[in-house]
Amino acid sequence: MTCSKLFSGDIPELTNEIIQYFRNDFSTLYSCILVNRLFCRIAIPILWEDPFSIPTVNYDFIQIYLHNLNEDDKKKLNQYGIDKKLIPSNTLFNYPSYIKCLNIQIDYTIESWVASINNYSMKYTCPSNSTRLIYKSLFKIFIENGADLHTFIIAYVHHDYLNDAFELILQNPNFIYNIKNLKIEGISDLPKINSILSLFDYLENLGFRTFIINDQLDTNQLVKNILSDCTRINFFDFSYFFTPEYIYPAFDLIKNSGQYLNYLSIEFHFFPNVDIRLSSIILKELGQILPLKLEYLKLSLAINTYDFKIFLDNFQNVNFIKKLVIRNKIFLNNPQNNFVEKIKKLVNRNKTKLIEQQDILSYIEKFIMKKKKVKYLAFRDDLIGLELYSLKDQVKKFESYNINVQKYDDLNINWYNYIEETY
Repeated sequence: MTCSKLFSGDIPELTNEIIQYFRNDFSTLYSCILVNRLFCRIAIPILWEDPFSIPTVNYDFIQIYLHNLNEDDKKKLNQYGIDKKLIPSNTLFNYPSYIKCLNIQIDYTIESWVASINNYSMKYTCPSNSTRLIYKSLFKIFIENGADLHTFIIAYVHHDYLNDAFELILQNPNFIYNIKNLKIEGISDLPKINSILSLFDYLENLGFRTFIINDQLDTNQLVKNILSDCTRINFFDFSYFFTPEYIYPAFDLIKNSGQYLNYLSIEFHFFPNVDIRLSSIILKELGQILPLKLEYLKLSLAINTYDFKIFLDNFQNVNFIKKLVIRNKIFLNNPQNNFVEKIKKLVNRNKTKLIEQQDILSYIEKFIMKKKKVKYLAFRDDLIGLELYSLKDQVKKFESYNINVQKYDDLNINWYNYIEETY
């Protein structure tokens, strides 16, 4: 295909494909800007798709955005001690229109920029007038310049920032109309999330992480509302929830997504006692509600053998999972788990034999390997610091069943990596 484009004279399209290949190699992309106009026109939009995530020292891209401020707002910044001479009088591109991924938690970046231009150490407390003006102005700039987001991340920010951002979004719903990827983590105001959730018409990928809840009485219903509105999810990352009440709405989402769900990731690892209880619920319930086919399933839980066997018994209804990633994150210092206590007595013995004798691995062999349920498999046990990939005899055994055993870190896919690779 590449050769045919080359000989047909389709150089711009070929150049675009080559530069797209370097979309995560920022130094190469910056070099492309200097090659010629064609390279520059292709590289600039890529570099400005998610500028807040690119490692930088001085955050000068903010002042480039601020070029789009009206004169009144520039005067306000000047009154707050920000010299408007820092803001360029003209720019070569419409940079705000290129943004594709936006994390609502950009206040830290703004504070860092303000600190750098004023030569003081950043001490974040409540929003300053200048920071809040810039925060709100950036959202207005993105909206007014026709930004078309595909990824939106809602994280914990000061309530003033949250109010400003959500007010503008609700007034300009087209800003998030085409969102395909929503990540919600560490947020204290679920009603505000619920107020904009209905605006996501094309949501495909949903990620949840820790909530910081102010009103526990309303939380359960709000989480149910959030999950029930998302029925065409392709990638679901469900991590770090602390009570069973959040798990059952997630189960409903898995069931409702059915044919659309391809990637499912469930992970807990903050509090041992809580994680063991939640892991038990997941292992007992999940196997019977999984779709018939999955591209990817990750379970990073505090696993005991009894619950794991229940999961695998129910798992037999699943026809095939291309990539299965399992991590036992059980903790040695948890006295409530008899399995842990038994392992603690054995852990100083030969580790290879310990893995070979462990029930979890034997169940994987019996229910997954011998029934050829997966194509790629990774299994790590944090308890003894080993993973299946390091056990060469076991790896050969799995290979005889056409199952490719890989390193956990190689097969592990997180939400951010998936979005980068897919969009």
